[in-house]
Amino acid sequence: MYIEKEAVTKNEKRKGIWKTVVLAVLFMSAQVLLKEDGKVFAVWWLTILVLGWCSFPLCQYLFSGFRDRGYLVAKIFGIAGNTEYL
Repeated sequence: MYIEKEAVTKNEKRKGIWKTVVLAVLFMSAQVLLKEDGKVFAVWWLTILVLGWCSFPLCQYLFSGFRDRGYLVAKIFGIAGNTEYL
């Protein structure tokens, strides 16, 4: 069982590395394609990410019966909840 656990953790590490590489490539391609708007895109994306993280506890409580426990709708709730302040 210990060998299987090591294999699983190695596979998870590889998946994590690939996700990081894909994210880095997406941001670099956005910088190339958007040129001076690349920074604006990065700030926008990070803002949406933070809003989703902030609204996740509420969504986790409201959608506790779902498999992802509200992760998919957390960003939508974050944006909708904060648009009245913009």
